[in-house]
Amino acid sequence: MLNIVEMLCDNRLEIDGGIFMESFRIENALLSLEGGKFQRLCEELAWHANPGYSIQSYGGSLGSDKTTTGHPDILLKSKTADEYVLIECTAQRSNLEKKAIEDVEACLDKRRTGIDISQIKKIVFYHVNQGLDAGTESTIREMLSQHSIEFLSQGILEITMQLKCHYPSLIQEFLHIYVPFEQCVFGI
Repeated sequence: MLNIVEMLCDNRLEIDGGIFMESFRIENALLSLEGGKFQRLCEELAWHANPGYSIQSYGGSLGSDKTTTGHPDILLKSKTADEYVLIECTAQRSNLEKKAIEDVEACLDKRRTGIDISQIKKIVFYHVNQGLDAGTESTIREMLSQHSIEFLSQGILEITMQLKCHYPSLIQEFLHIYVPFEQCVFGI
């Protein structure tokens, strides 16, 4: 028997005769976000998903939804160890593979980040595409495995599921899709 979270994430939970928060609505709203707004959403996701880390944003202009150049876009620093999670975000839809490799290479460049490679635990790449092709992901993983760094690609499907199953308030705030309180799932 499925629990409520499984049904919710699989679009099988029916409320008042309709499917709860259909994924396509969230995906379409994600696709319509400008780069800065998408980055702000990724900051929120990263902060919520990593409670043992403090967060800094380098790819956005404070107080606005404008992006700036710099690497990483988001930096998470462990509160208990001298380690970092570097996060790159892009709403770019074309040349994703090239963008991912360039961003990861920039994250490994101490002159650009100020962070020694030995301190990097993981690099996360948020994007609004289906996913990286297998060859690109393999190239990136191989590049990072030399330094014992994890790699996580978070495409539109993963972001949609995270929002839908864990952070419905972010759906309202960033995507302007109303989520009735009684339909929200809070850490079930």
